[in-house]
Amino acid sequence: MSVVSKLLMLTCVLGIGVLMYSSTKHKPEADLDTIYSQISNELLELGLKEVECPKIFRDDPYKYRKCLAAPLKAEDFITQVDEKILGRFTRTLGWRQDYGVWVAMYRLSASPEIAFGISVQMAENDRELTALMPDKQFNTFVGVTFERLRQ
Repeated sequence: MSVVSKLLMLTCVLGIGVLMYSSTKHKPEADLDTIYSQISNELLELGLKEVECPKIFRDDPYKYRKCLAAPLKAEDFITQVDEKILGRFTRTLGWRQDYGVWVAMYRLSASPEIAFGISVQMAENDRELTALMPDKQFNTFVGVTFERLRQ
């Protein structure tokens, strides 16, 4: 093999390496976008409706947050969401209730640096949450926040 052929081959290998590196450089954000979109759609399939987030969330730093109204009791929502996502996601903090708010944390099984939390609470005891509900059929507020954990 001539020197020119070796240099050409080396240039091709380096070029492919640079191309692969540059394409993966932006991949994490795209992956998080995709997972956020998929889970959001799956929650809407459960009959939830997107609502405006309460004031407390408006100034937080999370880009990937969704607020929803559910026509289900909190316990029924928890059962349905677990049936829908467990397997692809691992629950890292099981469902816990504190002062009427249910909370759980999950990680994507195939990519554990992608995590999300769900909080669920009945809207009836909170004027702001009650005002966010689309109609009387919806009585449960669901907040979902996604993030990429630092490794």
